[in-house]
Amino acid sequence: HFFAFFRSCSVSLCPNHSNMQRDYYEVLEIPRDADHDQIRKQYKLLSLKWHPDKNPNNKEMAERMFKELQNAYSVLIDPHERKWYDNHKDAILRGVDPSAANFAQENEVSELSGRLYRHFSSAAFSSFDEKSEKGFYKTFAKLFNDVFELENSGSSPLPQSTRPPAFGGPSTPYDEVEAFYDYWMRFTSRLSFGFAEKYNPSEAMNREVKRAIEKENKRARDAERVKYNSLVRNLALHVKKRDPRVLAFLSQQKAKIQEEARKAKAKAQARMAAEREQRKKLSDDYWRNLGEDELREMRENDALVQAMLAQSGGGDGGG
Repeated sequence: HFFAFFRSCSVSLCPNHSNMQRDYYEVLEIPRDADHDQIRKQYKLLSLKWHPDKNPNNKEMAERMFKELQNAYSVLIDPHERKWYDNHKDAILRGVDPSAANFAQENEVSELSGRLYRHFSSAAFSSFDEKSEKGFYKTFAKLFNDVFELENSGSSPLPQSTRPPAFGGPSTPYDEVEAFYDYWMRFTSRLSFGFAEKYNPSEAMNREVKRAIEKENKRARDAERVKYNSLVRNLALHVKKRDPRVLAFLSQQKAKIQEEARKAKAKAQARMAAEREQRKKLSDDYWRNLGEDELREMRENDALVQAMLAQSGGGDGGG
């Protein structure tokens, strides 16, 4: 019922719209099977419609809609992100871990997973202001720190040297930014995931059944771990693709590559011009150094060739 209401309510009539996560396909007003060109075309159309500069009388809502469009487009236009979103869409929209059979019994992992899912939303942060508590930098610094603290909450805390690199701020050196994302995109949880176990080994009737139960429980724990690792890694990738520091670095790299290509082209053109000049100089030197006898012989040979050509042409005409 909630989703039926959510789909039917208009932006202007939903007071808490800015805190609600909408289906990216609904945001772009496209079908689930839309292809790459459809997504790009629809995004262009809607971004023109909702651009803040084109909505001076409703700028606040336009900025919210425009940001939502950008986020939806960046996910659905990327095949990897789109596939992951399609597989977890319901959980992302609900902001909870879909594997929980009973929400009342969810433990810290399930609660944290819900928070992680909610941060796939464009409403996860309000700005790129470094000082803002709801800004990009403090929001994700706290979230990933909480993931680490949960990992570190067991009976065997991790040594200080294994702490992940800090998320940092706008002026953080790029190698530190890259180190942060490298750590989280390779994340592997050390939690036991014992809550995922389906059976109690102590209730086994015999040793054979107990081994079967332990095997099944291990399979369930491993599956939960894989899913949780995937969630954390995909969120890290999601954040990285929107990090202004990463975008600035990629832009600089692109400009650097273009500049190097321009210089290489200019160098090649200069080299070709020098080679042409050298060939011309060698040719001029050759003719300048020819003696009178050689010149006379060349003129005589040329006259002989012309005469033979003329005779050949005349013979064809008289035949």
